[in-house]
Amino acid sequence: MIGPRLFDYVIAVGKKHEFEVDRISLLPDHMHMIIEGVPKFSVEDYALAIMNNTQYWMTKNYAGVLKETDAWNVWQPSYYAGTVGEFTSAQVAKFLGTE
Repeated sequence: MIGPRLFDYVIAVGKKHEFEVDRISLLPDHMHMIIEGVPKFSVEDYALAIMNNTQYWMTKNYAGVLKETDAWNVWQPSYYAGTVGEFTSAQVAKFLGTE
């Protein structure tokens, strides 16, 4: 299965780029993540780290799957980022269906 290995890789990317992955879920056409980062990096820094590294990883490890599904562009050229504010991680996880 690709999902569990992808999750492990995203967690490793987080360690390298100074963010922690609190929650992650994989849907058919996108991922949801709750991450905690440090203020010296922007949301864009974190998004690009995830997008660029996972694109490389997928191409390196799953080129056959990408070719078979014609999904060479793993990511769309955009992302959505929001904050959880006064909500707890558990509340957000329940809302996202990742609890």
